[in-house]
Amino acid sequence: MGAAVFGGFCFLLLTDGGRLVRRADPLVMQLDRVAERLGLGIDQASVSGHRMTSSSDIFKALNLKEVRSLVRFDSAEARRRIEALPWIEKAQVLSVLPNRLDVKVRERRPFAIWRREGRDVLVDRSGRVLSDVRTGAVASLPVIFGAGAPQNAFNLFDAAGRYPSLVKTFVSGEWIGNRRWTLNLTGGRVVHLPEKGFAEALKVLTEGAVGRRLIEQDFSVLDLRDPGQIRVRHTAAKVAAHRQGRR
Repeated sequence: MGAAVFGGFCFLLLTDGGRLVRRADPLVMQLDRVAERLGLGIDQASVSGHRMTSSSDIFKALNLKEVRSLVRFDSAEARRRIEALPWIEKAQVLSVLPNRLDVKVRERRPFAIWRREGRDVLVDRSGRVLSDVRTGAVASLPVIFGAGAPQNAFNLFDAAGRYPSLVKTFVSGEWIGNRRWTLNLTGGRVVHLPEKGFAEALKVLTEGAVGRRLIEQDFSVLDLRDPGQIRVRHTAAKVAAHRQGRR
């Protein structure tokens, strides 16, 4: 009886007492309109926690043009759409009766600059591309090159961060052949790291008496790709000075 009474009420409400005749819409859309007329329509929506993401993009992800009431609104699906936006790491969508939505977001933090095809792209620690920036505009983040570099940069910088002498001289890192890193240091120096065990190679480069000599040397290329072997190519100036000293 309750269902019948409710159905009759919906019919009267949607057809103005039966005076309006029109093509029937799907039931879910009819219930949406009924809920809106009963005061459950979405009249207010607030967004907080965003800085790099525009409010319009978040409101567009809510898809409020298609859904008119809290009865039909799917907060879980809206949250998934919002979290698919480049900068959004976490979103919370709350339905506040009778007619309001509260959206709270947490944005991702830039981790490195991925330089490719003459463009600078901000990426986070997971390797997710966030947005383009003007080349050279962000000097506070490390620079990486190479296909696949964003997905592998965290492991490199996590290991390198233990050695202040290396961080101080770091200029950029290049992911080579989707398997290993080459580091570019101050003074035009280049360090080739091995495919496996690069963390140990960083330790050899920076720690102990031998390490201090390596990181402080005036070399042009330092090759650590072969375990147990260190190949050094000195700068032309150092070679000339060495020859002069022998004479």
